[in-house]
Amino acid sequence: MYHQIEYRLIKAKRVNTALVEEFSQVDLIDFPEKQKSFSIENNSWSFSFLNLKQSFSEDSIDWSFGEYGMLWTYNLNYFDWLHQAGMSKEQGIETLRRFYTPPVDNNLIVKHPYPTSLRIINAAKFIARWDIKEDWLYSELLFDLKLLSGRLEYHLLANHLLENAFALYFGGLITNQEEFIQKGKKLLARQLKEQILNDGMHFERSPMYHLIILERLLDALNFAKATKDELEPILKSYAIKMTGFVMNWEDLYRIPMMQDSAYGIALTVPVILDYSRRLLSSDYPNWAHELRYSGYRKLKNESFEVHVNVGEIGPSYQPGHAHADELNFELFYQGKPIVVDTGISTYEKNQRRQLERSTESHNCLVINSENSSDVWSGFRVGKRAKVELIHDNDFKIAAQHFGYSPFVVKRTWEVVNESIVIYDELKNTSKSFEAKGKLHLHPSIKIEQLDNCSYKLSNNLLISFESLMDWLDVSVGQYQYCQGYNNTLDAVELVYACPDKMKITIREAN
Repeated sequence: MYHQIEYRLIKAKRVNTALVEEFSQVDLIDFPEKQKSFSIENNSWSFSFLNLKQSFSEDSIDWSFGEYGMLWTYNLNYFDWLHQAGMSKEQGIETLRRFYTPPVDNNLIVKHPYPTSLRIINAAKFIARWDIKEDWLYSELLFDLKLLSGRLEYHLLANHLLENAFALYFGGLITNQEEFIQKGKKLLARQLKEQILNDGMHFERSPMYHLIILERLLDALNFAKATKDELEPILKSYAIKMTGFVMNWEDLYRIPMMQDSAYGIALTVPVILDYSRRLLSSDYPNWAHELRYSGYRKLKNESFEVHVNVGEIGPSYQPGHAHADELNFELFYQGKPIVVDTGISTYEKNQRRQLERSTESHNCLVINSENSSDVWSGFRVGKRAKVELIHDNDFKIAAQHFGYSPFVVKRTWEVVNESIVIYDELKNTSKSFEAKGKLHLHPSIKIEQLDNCSYKLSNNLLISFESLMDWLDVSVGQYQYCQGYNNTLDAVELVYACPDKMKITIREAN
């Protein structure tokens, strides 16, 4: 609460300094390129983020352009394009020069610590790659570092504060300013210990943010190795843990889209693992780390791989990227997604954002059309469901949650021969209720109903439903699958009533 009040009352200041030194020479191992987001077309500068494009006159770029929402504006201030394929030293410097051309304070975003952190990180990597010696850029980077140092995001914590720490460390090393190096190192050591779980996952439990933080961690290790910094062993130990976690997704077409995860934001798994392998060398993990503290598990046979959420919303004090998706799962067949999380398409605080975080947008049981956990206002969570793990081995996982008290929702996933079998069960059903489950199918999947309890998918899979009651109520509906920010596709969902117990079998057709 103190930092929330402090952040609102004390205004940010970007104070000029007369100090001008040379950038340090830092010889980094080649780091991954970013997707193309900047181009010059018909004498205009065009920027494309989140599947939305905007062009500006070269002399009148609106760096606080807000018509596409705050996240798009933030991306405009990140400077990721400094590392896109084909970006020259001269063009990169020119984009930085245009950004910092006075009066820079006209940009309403320039004092926001999160985009400032990412801009420092990207600029530091760009400077190191090209061994840049521009005095004006040194001054501007120092202004940003001073601003950030007095504006750390303790009011938000989590990945924001960790990005602040990385920025101080990178920026301090490239400017050779011990004040920022030491402050960044101390903050990194504390936050990595806090935010990286014992099985290696980032504690916000989003696969997308896990990959983003791992890339940043590998960049930090890159800087530490190049400068022979004493922080290298600590960074390496966390890089090994986080890499080992990612290796659980190595056989998949794409990451599980759990929590706030979206297409086209983080580096892909093959790219991040290649970067890690080159940095860790002989310390690169020999196999994937066991899933445990993250609250995720997986079951696997020759054809299927199911990734399940048996964890609770976390971290408890910053659940902004969490969804009401207890006992959610994604099913992959030969590495390709079949039963999918619907994903996210926006960070705006609107009805679509509320829907994407709701229980009905996940492969979960919904009782009386309510959420299992109270998600609200875009990034807020009220009452959270308690989850209890019941059974956990290589062939069977079972858990239950208490988000619909007095009802208890139990789900079991099991590998049975060549099939994946899911059991849903409701306990304490003395009160009247209406319960339904959903299986969201990937947009590439077409469906054919065979009878009242079985469906054939276009990839030659069968899904069958079996109730212990005397009747079945299964229907086919439609939903919007998120192919990325501001990009949705029509897709099919199977909706089933669950009055007591339900068995769902997914197998290859004979």
